[in-house]
Amino acid sequence: MLLKNKDLNLIVECFRRTIRQHRQDSGWISAVAVILTSEGKLAQFSGQSSRANLSAADTVRYLERGVYTLVREGRCRAIGIPFEMAISGEATARRAVILLEHQDGSAYRVTLPYSDNGPIRMPPVDLVAVLTEPKFFIRPHLS
Repeated sequence: MLLKNKDLNLIVECFRRTIRQHRQDSGWISAVAVILTSEGKLAQFSGQSSRANLSAADTVRYLERGVYTLVREGRCRAIGIPFEMAISGEATARRAVILLEHQDGSAYRVTLPYSDNGPIRMPPVDLVAVLTEPKFFIRPHLS
């Protein structure tokens, strides 16, 4: 397992499969959000809308609005959303930074390196996962 939370591991693996599939099908990666529904099913939704000329930042904001709505309505228990897609110095070495959150309050920024052939298989100890503050499953503070 990559993380202690089983639900978040399901989302990481879904992102790995999605990156691989998008690279094979189209040669590029489109932004998607992955949710684990309150019923325990994985679902994806794309940042591509009828306005295909959205910038990367606008696409992520579009996905965030959808995720906020699902969380507010109580329709999911965990989410994963792209935080950053980057190309490093080499043309074939890239990374996707994914924000993962769970309704239990845990939140991580996970870096998934990938090559032109899809995600780079890394041992779990090499996966970069950093604790972060939740953005979507925010609990109100009691005074």
